[in-house]
Amino acid sequence: MPTKGNCHCGIFCTKDKADELLIGIDTKEAIVTHSRGLTKNECEDLLNKEDISSIELEALLEARELGMVDFLLVDTREWMEWVNARIEGTDYLVPTTSFYNSLEPLNDKKDRTIILYCHSGSRSAYCQRVMLNMGFKKVIN
Repeated sequence: MPTKGNCHCGIFCTKDKADELLIGIDTKEAIVTHSRGLTKNECEDLLNKEDISSIELEALLEARELGMVDFLLVDTREWMEWVNARIEGTDYLVPTTSFYNSLEPLNDKKDRTIILYCHSGSRSAYCQRVMLNMGFKKVIN
């Protein structure tokens, strides 16, 4: 085992050398392809769909965290459902029963991509249609 740097073949190295090499790994590669295996283009393709699955949403949330894509995540369930559990990364609660009043903070975000969710997809689908009719440009269920 080497005491400084790495050995002649480069297979074995000290902890300091390993840390130095680790820092040198291209972080762009980590951003372009994350653990779900989606590229930025694949994420953008998902954001062009009308409906996405929970697995696709999970991948998009991870991509958003890495700065690959940008969107708002909106929960259309009721307040008591929100208190009990919600998807980490949710930006807004817009309950269906008080939809128009709760939608107020989003009125200046009509050009942003918005992903809606609820328990089964029916409330968010209803809200999706209403928001598109109100002039929101890209609303995904």
